[in-house]
Amino acid sequence: MALNWGIEKVKDWEQVAMRPVNGAEGRKTDALIWACIAVDLPGITEKNAEEFYRRLAYIEKRDGRIADVPLTLEDVTRRIGLWTNVSAMSARAWNAKQKRIEQKRAERAKRAQEVKPTADPI
Repeated sequence: MALNWGIEKVKDWEQVAMRPVNGAEGRKTDALIWACIAVDLPGITEKNAEEFYRRLAYIEKRDGRIADVPLTLEDVTRRIGLWTNVSAMSARAWNAKQKRIEQKRAERAKRAQEVKPTADPI
């Protein structure tokens, strides 16, 4: 499925649009559009901006930065009005999803540490 998005509802959207003249601000917008998938939120609103950033910060702490520029709460709130066609997930469900992801990673790491038989020397 394609990712549909828009920033026309963002205040002064022209200043954060993905245009060469906007430099890092445009790259931040692009990163936040794609971050909607990772944080399981369809966009940024006044009501969910802090939750959006909480999820984003969690993912970046665990997996590393998602953009070539740092993303702050101010960057998120600056883009209130950004929307995508991503489905919303409640905080409780999202937290449970992250726990499952971490458990699976831990299991894979444990399996990777198990001693594997070595080939017979020739």
